[in-house]
Amino acid sequence: MRKWGLWALAGLLLGLALGAAWRWPRASLRWPPPEATGVPTRATLEVAFNAPVDRANVEARLRLSPPAEGTFSWLGDVLRFHPRRPFAPDTTYTLSLEPGAHSANGLPLPGAHWRFTTGHPRLLYLLEQEGHTELWQIDPAGGQPRRLTYEAQGVREFAASPDGRAIAYAAPRPDGGADLWIIDAEGHNRRHLADCGQDDCGGLAWSPDATWLAFERRPLSRPASGGIGPVFAAPRLYLVDLAAGAVRPLFDDKAQLGASPRWSPDGQRLAFIDPNLGAVAVYDRGSGQLTYIPSQRAQLGDWSPDGRALVFTQLLVPTHPEGEAESGESGAIAFSRLFRSALDGAPPTDLSGETDTEDASPLWSPDGAWIAFGRRQAQRGQQLWLVRPDGSQAHALTDDLNVNHGGFAWGPDGQTLALVRYTLIPPGARPAIWLIRADGSGLRPLVEGGTLPAWIP
Repeated sequence: MRKWGLWALAGLLLGLALGAAWRWPRASLRWPPPEATGVPTRATLEVAFNAPVDRANVEARLRLSPPAEGTFSWLGDVLRFHPRRPFAPDTTYTLSLEPGAHSANGLPLPGAHWRFTTGHPRLLYLLEQEGHTELWQIDPAGGQPRRLTYEAQGVREFAASPDGRAIAYAAPRPDGGADLWIIDAEGHNRRHLADCGQDDCGGLAWSPDATWLAFERRPLSRPASGGIGPVFAAPRLYLVDLAAGAVRPLFDDKAQLGASPRWSPDGQRLAFIDPNLGAVAVYDRGSGQLTYIPSQRAQLGDWSPDGRALVFTQLLVPTHPEGEAESGESGAIAFSRLFRSALDGAPPTDLSGETDTEDASPLWSPDGAWIAFGRRQAQRGQQLWLVRPDGSQAHALTDDLNVNHGGFAWGPDGQTLALVRYTLIPPGARPAIWLIRADGSGLRPLVEGGTLPAWIP
């Protein structure tokens, strides 16, 4: 009995020791995996703790080398670091938790070091082959294109998450609508995001922290019949909670319509077009307040990187003093003009100047110094232009009037833009994705037949 008692005591002590070790606070790098390579330059770093910790104490002892500015957020016991600017491409970083951090009950956290290596930005795009459109990826620095999706009805649109880890896309159904799906950046782990039934879903927009996806949902109004396609009603806005997989409308009021959602950089506001009014609206998720920017027949563009302004276009109809519509030199009686709103209730600022032009598709540069947009003059091909946010220094980056330019996408470094070109003369030419530097140099082809370019950081 004495021998068995000693063994039992030893087992008890060992169990207590193992239990104490298991409960002892420790940290692990959840994303990216330690020693990972090819990490997106806008990746959100995630450090997981096995017990509640003193959050301020931990944040003060987290170090990154080379240094990078950013902000912290928490999801339960997971600390997330959001870089303010992209990490340097093809660079090895060391993330360290210095000694001195402790858990919520005062137990010390061991120091830790993790390394990862970034990759460099790649380009996503749609490519139609033999009447079938799928999602592809290419490395602009070299390498072969890679097909990412294999959908029976193809892919209509897509959106990459801000951290570069996932891609959401709308896949059409045989009945004419579309459902939402998600894959990782390599095209794997496909899963359903939203089963839209008979409705049509699209207009995808990721929240900055990649935890929510906003989208448009157009209810079926009339199904396809007699060779005529389905008719869908005006859209409402919905949200997908990416962690829970839950889908819900943004507004409980079914009369509140919405299209073209755009998240503010801090993720607290959602701008969209109200189809009832044709105006730009901004919804504050914290207060639930909905405000409108003075606008009409508007097309939403982009938030400024600091979240203090929105740029958009609106269709204006100039008139004679007698009230009749007036046409310009191009013969048009309505003009799409570029506007910036400071979100302070004041009338938006006209950035198009006094020119008789058609301006479209404004997109802020990552550093906020420029706004890229398309400009068409005298019924010629649309060109790529840049303008300062105050309307100054407007200039063209392309000048081939027989070629239409669109689908603009700033590279993460703000030095390169992707664009889609197709020739007007002769008609019927295939589109192609090209790259150009922000100073107008280095225009070069990248993908024949590609459309809708978007960078994955």
